[in-house]
Parts: sequence; structure tokens; C-alpha cells
Amino acid sequence: MRTRRRCVGRNSGRATARPQARSWSKDINPGPGGSDRPPLFAADGTLFLLGAFEPSTGHELWRSDGTAAGTVLVADINPGPPDSIFSRFTATASNDLLFFDAFEPTTGAEVWKTDGTGAGTVRLTDINPGPGSSQPFDRRGRPERREFTELNGQIFFRAFEPDTGVELWALRSGAQVVTNCGNGMLEPGEECDDGNIADGDCCSSACRFEPAGTACADDGNLCTADQCDGAGVCIHPAALAPGCGSALGRGASLQLEDKRKDARDRLVWMWRNGAAVSKADFGNPLTTSSYALCVYETAGDGSPSLVLGAAAPAGGRCGKHACWKASRRGFAYHGSGLSPNGLLSLGLKAGNPGNASIAVTGRGAKIQMPRLPLSTPIIVQLKRGDGDRCWEARYSSAAVNRPGELKARSDSR
Repeated sequence: MRTRRRCVGRNSGRATARPQARSWSKDINPGPGGSDRPPLFAADGTLFLLGAFEPSTGHELWRSDGTAAGTVLVADINPGPPDSIFSRFTATASNDLLFFDAFEPTTGAEVWKTDGTGAGTVRLTDINPGPGSSQPFDRRGRPERREFTELNGQIFFRAFEPDTGVELWALRSGAQVVTNCGNGMLEPGEECDDGNIADGDCCSSACRFEPAGTACADDGNLCTADQCDGAGVCIHPAALAPGCGSALGRGASLQLEDKRKDARDRLVWMWRNGAAVSKADFGNPLTTSSYALCVYETAGDGSPSLVLGAAAPAGGRCGKHACWKASRRGFAYHGSGLSPNGLLSLGLKAGNPGNASIAVTGRGAKIQMPRLPLSTPIIVQLKRGDGDRCWEARYSSAAVNRPGELKARSDSR
């Protein structure tokens, strides 16, 4: 019987040595099942496994330093066994970060970034708001792979958004979504877009809401504040001016008459000072210093509520004569046309304590007389528009406060 010699390699009679295989880093899915051949990406010296499979977490993002101990799950983005990473998803590395696609139920498939830690693994923005995905798709509506391309410090990719369809998007090197801020269209990544890139209008130059209380456009009413509400809207709430000159104790009277015929409505406010007032305190109403009388009642929550505002603009003509005239001690306004808010006269007189005075009268429909009675305490302020000077009186109670009529004298100091 003839025996056969077993030959290994190309040379008969000589066995060739097999190269020694390196051991795996970690058996992510223990046993013969495998972790499903995830694509590999490197960023900042870290190897990322995009979509490695493990039964309790599904296909998720892992990282490895080449050792079993250093091969770990980065984040279970879609908690539990459901997958967050599918075979069509891809990634790219830039500025020590990995940018990649991931799915979670509340926002769908969107662009995420990671620095290799769980805390540093975050969704950049919900481009397609809600559970819908921003993953691009072909003409038949089938999802396509989202490719990332880096150029000049930006990462470009395609994304779907309902208002614009599939378009080109970009990420800045700081991992912020690039938007067309200032085009008047609200886009993902923007809180607001008012059609410009200016600050001071409650929507900032970065298309973010400016903080509540930020100054915004003046509505021309000295009796109100002009401030942002923190949600992109410029509001004008009633506002008391601080530091106003107080009236002498019981030295200011207020009278409002709401007649059946609006043409007969009447306003009178008389004020006498508790401290010295100079003529310079009044500014120059002939040219630049406008005035407004503001009457506030107290709302149920204790805040001031503007019920009447009447203005005396600087300069101007009232009929054939100038509206304002100067005197040795002050200025006088005579609004013969009862405009713009029904003021008939405003007298400003400087003086030592107890001798300075202010007198305001108005009548007619333009006064826009408030509903009477008013809620006390009542606060009346006369405000100067081109400075911080103002004068006030407070009325904790009123001698007469009923429908059609109010009479009050200011509090004792």
C-alpha cells in the first residue's frame, strides 16, 4: 500500500510557518454572535466603533484604546435594546470631535457630536423638529447615507427640513449649526429671525432671544418702559420712574371728572414741592424737553397699572403761537388744540422748599379719561423726556372716588 505525504505550502516536504494572529481587543457581543462589523473612525487618538452591537443596548457608539478595559460603550443614545445607529449612518472627525448620525425616538435621526465621553455626546440640533428625521432621502423617499465633507473649518452635509426639503447644511468648527440668520425665516438652530442681524430689537444678531428686561424700541410713551420679554417681543409695561421729587405733605391734589359727554371731561393736578427745584431742573421745553403726566392705579398684584397718560411735546406751535413760553422762574405750556392727549396747560415754576409748583390741566375727549373709581393707592408722576427728572405725588386714599368723579389729596410725608 502506497502512503501519501501531506504537503503544506508551496514546497513539498517542508512546512511553512503561519503568521501569528493578534488577539481581539474585546468580545463586545460575547460568544459567536459578533458585534456586527461596525465601521471604524479615529478622532483625537481615540478609535470609535460606529454601531457596535451588544444585545442589551443594540447598535450604539463605542470607543477603544486597543485594550479590553478601554473598549467601552460611549452612550446608549436610544436606551435599551433598540438601535440608535443603522448601517446607512456614517461619521467624520474634526477638531478632536466625532460627528455622526444617530437616532432616538423623540427627535428622529439627527447629527450628533462626541468627545468620547457620555456627557460629551450630544445632539447638535433638531433640524427636522420632533420625531421626524433630517436624514436625506432619494426621489422615491428611501433614506440615503448622509455624507460629511470638511472644508475650510466647516463640515457640510445634506439634511431634510419640512419647509425647505433636502438642502445643504453646515457646521462651524465650534460645532454650531450654520443658519441663514437675518433672512426673516425661522430655521432650526434659531430662536427667532426678524429679518436683520441687529441687536436691541429683542432678537439678537445671532438670532437668539435677548434677555428679559433688555432695552428695546421706544414707543414714545414716557409712562411706560420699553423692554424685551425674553421671548423675542418688545413690550411696554407701565413703569414708575425712580427718584422723583416728592410733593410737600398734603401738598398735591388730583381731580378727575368723567362726564356723560366726553368733551366735558376734566383733569387737574396741582403739586407743591418738598425740596428746592431750580429752573434748570425743567430742562428746555422750548426745544428739547418733552413732558408727560402719568396716572397709575394699583393692580391686584400690587403692580402699577397705567390708567391715564397726557403729553406736552417740546417746542411746536399751538395755533398761531408757540406752545411753550419761558418765564423768570420756569415755563408754561398752552395747548390750545388740546393735543395730543387733551392737555390744556402745564405750568412749571422753580423755587425754594415749599415755593416751587407744578400745575396741569386738561379737558375733552382726547384725555381718554379712565374708568372711575380707581384702585388705591394712586401714583401721579410728571416725567421729563430728555433726562431723569420727575416729580410725583402718592394718594393712599381719596376723599371722593366713585363713578364719574375722583378727588384726592396726597399723603402726609
